[in-house]
Order: sequence, then structure tokens, then C-alpha cells
Amino acid sequence: MDLSTVTQLWIDQHPMRNTIRTMRETGFHQWGFVIYRVAYGDDDLWDRYLAAFKENIRENLQRNKCHDLLDQYAHWEVFDTEARRNSKTDVRRRFAAWCAGRLAEHDKEGGNSIYCSSNRCLLAA
Repeated sequence: MDLSTVTQLWIDQHPMRNTIRTMRETGFHQWGFVIYRVAYGDDDLWDRYLAAFKENIRENLQRNKCHDLLDQYAHWEVFDTEARRNSKTDVRRRFAAWCAGRLAEHDKEGGNSIYCSSNRCLLAA
């Protein structure tokens, strides 16, 4: 199953319809999370956190009966900021620059980013 084969009726009846519809309309076939790690210490705990976070998302997709469709488009961007000691303001600035770069890249490829937005990032402190 992919975005080109699902019917509009299926999308309209689906709990994740806004995400699916936007991906189809814009041609921006990625969704996911941008995570900034700004706290350091127990790397094993961090790895377990990321694994649990991803598993929670997978379970949500399965519960909403869209794992087969949306999992293939999931994108995880994890920024390790240990060398820089970033503040919340620094992370916001970096996230805004990351978003602008992604949209510019998408537009260069002929995409329609008018409805694309990346407006949340996770700051793991």
C-alpha cells in the first residue's frame, strides 16, 4: 500500500486522514520527528528512550490501521548537540533553519510546499 494506491474514500474515513491527505496533495511524502538531544549521561537510557518512543509511534499507527501505509514514509532526524551546549533558543533557531532547508529542497524538486509544515520539534533534556 502506498499513497498512490489508496482511495479517497479510504482516506476520508481514516483517523489519520489529515496527514495522509496533506502528503498526497503536496507530494511531500515524509512525516516524522526532529529530536534534539541536549542532556547527556546514560547513553543506554537514551537509546531505550528512543526505542520506546519509536515503538509507541508504531503501536499508534497499528491501532489506527495505517502502519502499512505510513511507516514507510516515517523519517527520524536526531541531532546530537553535545559539543555545542544549545539553549532552547539555539534549538528553535536550528529547527527553523532545518525546516527552511527541507522546504527549499522539496520546492527545488517541483513539490508544492504551501501546506507543508514542520512546526514542532522534541527537545530531550
